[in-house]
Amino acid sequence: MRPFFCLAGLLVLLLSVPSFGQINVLTSEKPVKIESIEETYRVVGPDSVVFCYNYNWRLVKPECATYFRHTKLSEEGYFTGPFKEYNRQAELLYTGAYAQKKKEGLFQEFYRNGKTKVAGHYKNDKLTGNWELFYETGEPKCVLLYTENSVYILSAWDQAGNQTVKNGNGTMNILFGANEYLQGLVQDSVMEGTWTSSTQGMPIFTEEFKKGEFVSGQFPGRQKKPNSYKNSQIRLFFQHDFSDPEKFEFMATCTPNKPMRMAVPTNPPTYHQDNSWVAQALFLKLKRSRLATSFWQKRGQINFTFVVNEKGVVKDVQLTEESAKRFYLYLDLVPVMQDALASLGDWAPATQKGQPVAYKMSLSVELNEATIGIQYRNEGPMD
Repeated sequence: MRPFFCLAGLLVLLLSVPSFGQINVLTSEKPVKIESIEETYRVVGPDSVVFCYNYNWRLVKPECATYFRHTKLSEEGYFTGPFKEYNRQAELLYTGAYAQKKKEGLFQEFYRNGKTKVAGHYKNDKLTGNWELFYETGEPKCVLLYTENSVYILSAWDQAGNQTVKNGNGTMNILFGANEYLQGLVQDSVMEGTWTSSTQGMPIFTEEFKKGEFVSGQFPGRQKKPNSYKNSQIRLFFQHDFSDPEKFEFMATCTPNKPMRMAVPTNPPTYHQDNSWVAQALFLKLKRSRLATSFWQKRGQINFTFVVNEKGVVKDVQLTEESAKRFYLYLDLVPVMQDALASLGDWAPATQKGQPVAYKMSLSVELNEATIGIQYRNEGPMD
């Protein structure tokens, strides 16, 4: 999709700021309106711009942003040349490049400790050749081969460093995502037979493959017959789709973050060692709720806040003021969310100067007909 502005107009509309790190961060926590796309980026040099994105890659004001893309634009308004993406802590998360309006060359994703998470190449806007995935320690996880129409598994290693797939054959058993283990047979570089995803010994889903083709899948449940689905849930590739920022979609409103000096203690609370598992765990809990299922038929985003106290127990689950006004008919979702969060078990509490502290979290549930997306973020220690 072609963006609807050009670099020349962008330079006139905005005052330059010296560097990425000096984008202003406001202190208000109330939702703010976004009148136009011009409010969602800043010029930081003669030919470079920083675009501000929320967690699902929609443009927002800088004070609301989760990600910042430092890039260049062509005169026609397309990304061009190299780019870098940072989080609010100014930690480098992604790098890549564009040429002739398309993704081209080396793309990388990084862990917050600076080690490479994923590395591979695009050619003419398509994944091509070998893509390497790594554990947070820097040890190899797997190697995937992308061709014109297919993806093949060449090699894989478990978390202990043992190679379990070699030359396209073996059993993959890798830590994938947060605290999720993915296990299945690889024959001739493609998935074969039964594949399972589990966390702490509990199955998340089970899928069947035949010569690399998805056959069926099931979510385990309390029902006599597990819930089935028609599309594979397995995503061997990394989570960030580099095409999302290219859409230049922006939100009508956004909620500013707290100033960074208050927002991040020494260690935020963690759930099963990696908080990215929370969204998937909540999804599995909420999908069994009749009330939540009814709500999913609507469209929109509903926002909650909750506190992880000094003992790691979830407390004070509430709708935000804005969501309470918009979705007053669904206030009963609060105890549903309370039960869902409580059923996940205790967290490791946040610590500040080595001492456990209560910590506020926010949770956004985005609804689009029958699908649901869950994202959450750290807000900061309680005063």
